Amino acid sequence: MKTLKTSAVCTLLTLCFLSSFGQKIPINEPDYNKPTLFHDLPVKFNLDLPMYDRILDLSVGKHVALPLAGTAAFQGVIVSKSNPGEKGYKSIVVRSTNREGAILSFTRINEKFGNQKYTGRIISRNNSDALEIESENGKYVMKKMHYYDLINE
Repeated sequence: MKTLKTSAVCTLLTLCFLSSFGQKIPINEPDYNKPTLFHDLPVKFNLDLPMYDRILDLSVGKHVALPLAGTAAFQGVIVSKSNPGEKGYKSIVVRSTNREGAILSFTRINEKFGNQKYTGRIISRNNSDALEIESENGKYVMKKMHYYDLINE
């Protein structure tokens, strides 16, 4: 009787194992054919840091217009910001009104000894390119990046 039960369990496990081969695990494949959002901008350009820093003190719901490169601008509405009581950083999120689907996240980090560091990006899930803020030789620039270099799906 013990042998019969063991055989039945082994047969059931074998059937379950064999039937699992037919199932595919869902994986999000990158879509490299998305349109570009920042085709009108250079690959790298200087950031007007004082202008971006000023928006950190604005309240949610305010409209902003931030310069990009040349005459291009990022216009939008502030949708979120960090709590005023948080020490060490200020952060803001702006939803674009002129570049559909784009979101700007911008953060100022207060480091030791009064130094400040900035980080941020403009990104859209619907497009294949993005902009990221980077520090180069003591100045801040915006660089074009590929969406899938920043985000893993």
